Amino acid sequence: RKGFVKIGLANGASLVPVFSFGENDLFDQVPNPQGSKIRKIQIKIQKRLGYATPFFRGRGIFQYAVGFLPNRHAIDTYVGEPIHLPKLSRDKITPEI
Repeated sequence: RKGFVKIGLANGASLVPVFSFGENDLFDQVPNPQGSKIRKIQIKIQKRLGYATPFFRGRGIFQYAVGFLPNRHAIDTYVGEPIHLPKLSRDKITPEI
């Protein structure tokens, strides 16, 4: 996940920080109270895969009630100034970086 910084250091590239707000509002999670069929299905999937998978819904192409497209919601994205990295040789890049 953080290997892109090491690649940037090895190549002397500039890193541009980017952060977005509002992605969590693009899809709705299907309600899954204790004891419901959806919860039981999720538990079975979790036992098989090792992680829980949420069931979600968005909007459809021609109707807005149910579908797999994201809901129409603004996403605010902030782009920072580039961070210029020095070019380091690969032998100087340690695991601590």
